[in-house]
Amino acid sequence: MAVTLSALRPMTLDAFLAWADDGTDQRYELIDGEPVMMAVGSRQHRFLTANLTEALAAECRKLGGLRALSEAGVVRPGQSGRYFIADIVVTAETPPGPPYFEHPVLIVEVLSPSTVTVDRHTKLPEYQQFTSVQEIVLVDQDRPRVEVERRGPDGRWHTVVSQGLDAVLTLQSVPLALPLRSLYAGVLAGDAAP
Repeated sequence: MAVTLSALRPMTLDAFLAWADDGTDQRYELIDGEPVMMAVGSRQHRFLTANLTEALAAECRKLGGLRALSEAGVVRPGQSGRYFIADIVVTAETPPGPPYFEHPVLIVEVLSPSTVTVDRHTKLPEYQQFTSVQEIVLVDQDRPRVEVERRGPDGRWHTVVSQGLDAVLTLQSVPLALPLRSLYAGVLAGDAAP
């Protein structure tokens, strides 16, 4: 007898992690106790994630103590009904530990037509509740546009938008100045990878 996910009671984080580890490549997130299947990332999504992860990882190696990880699980401390897989996370956390990160300093989401609503309206407000997060980066997959949500000294969030291939993505949590031309290399139509 088949049981639909909607017929299940809300899952705890521990139950979700046991259930989601089914040995397949399928990925799920937990949103308010409900498992949600994730869409497969497009080629543009994967290139943007790879380009930015490489740039962040290089800066993290220079600094020491931080790591840039792609497709990393994140859970806000004390939150048991939500588990998200961020496109990129920068954290000082090290193994061993749970199969997710609770204290990232930077979180990146690449926005695609199928994820933009959840990324902006569900994940972004949740990420802003992490006390450790200093910046949240939203990368548009279809045009050279990046938003940085940055926590100010007063605790308020401020948005900085970089737009166009001549713009530069500037981060403070990890000292990075990355031209959008480099970030979007090989991603946009007619653009060849370097």
